[in-house]
Amino acid sequence: MRDILIFMGLAALLATFNLVTAMVLTAIGIYQADKEARREEEMEKKKWYMDYIVFVPYDAEPFLKGTRISVRTVVLQMQVSNCLKEVTLVLPTLSTKQVEAALAYYKGNKQYVDKFIRENS
Repeated sequence: MRDILIFMGLAALLATFNLVTAMVLTAIGIYQADKEARREEEMEKKKWYMDYIVFVPYDAEPFLKGTRISVRTVVLQMQVSNCLKEVTLVLPTLSTKQVEAALAYYKGNKQYVDKFIRENS
């Protein structure tokens, strides 16, 4: 009888362990899925500016879509002005959103844009 009680106790302990293990694995899976979703969301947020950027084929310099103004021009103006509002006053054909997009692109692609700044200065 004692052996049966020990066996039942061990079986109950094993079942509890299996349940806890399943719960932990489920929590880890949910965490990983949530982490992946947040990472994808961050990537989308980071690349919103690409709706405003185009590349001129002959030298691949990034320009603001629908304009003849390069990201390089906006960056250089921002270095002089250091104020978003002033950049839009100096470059009146650009909206604040376009200037923000150029600066966001520059932030993520600094070395690439700096190459054009060096080449054209």
